[in-house]
Amino acid sequence: MNICIAGGGRVGFHLARLLTIENHDVTVIERDPVRVEQVDFALDVRTVTGNASSILMLKEAGVEDADIFVAATGTDEVNLIAAATAKGLMAKKVVARVENPEYLESTILFESVLGIDYLLSPDALTALEIGRYVENPGIVASETFGRGVVQLQQLRVLELFHKLLQMRLQKQSSFSFQMQLVLQLIQRTVKQFYSTFN
Repeated sequence: MNICIAGGGRVGFHLARLLTIENHDVTVIERDPVRVEQVDFALDVRTVTGNASSILMLKEAGVEDADIFVAATGTDEVNLIAAATAKGLMAKKVVARVENPEYLESTILFESVLGIDYLLSPDALTALEIGRYVENPGIVASETFGRGVVQLQQLRVLELFHKLLQMRLQKQSSFSFQMQLVLQLIQRTVKQFYSTFN
């Protein structure tokens, strides 16, 4: 996959490193020549020195051929302009990193007007993960799909807590709103069995 990242700071560098491990073609656009040198030295990526919100710079970086464009500079406005410009240059998917809560509250506006496919905030994602853990402290892993409508959770259930889980599932199904729950597979050591609590 051809991926272009605006910003070679902490977030952009880490993302570029992860994507190169997965053998993606990565281009990093960074304004600071010292950071460009650091990224060039540490990673097997193409680097371009310049302003990520400049249409000429984005064209030079080949954004029009990008499968994904990620704007991850340290400035929200630069990220929004860069992502909207990349979308205008026909990048297939664009993501903008933002920190200001005002931008996060109006994601539909940015998605529909500017064509930005996804706005994300590392701080908001961290807070969401902490909230999930506090809500369900025994969760090993959790994924949310459909903009929060569906949640998949992996739990480690000990023998002592099997009855507690059974009671909790029965209690959840008696809430006033309709909730569908599918418990697909339980794995204990090497034994696997399907279970329902009806």
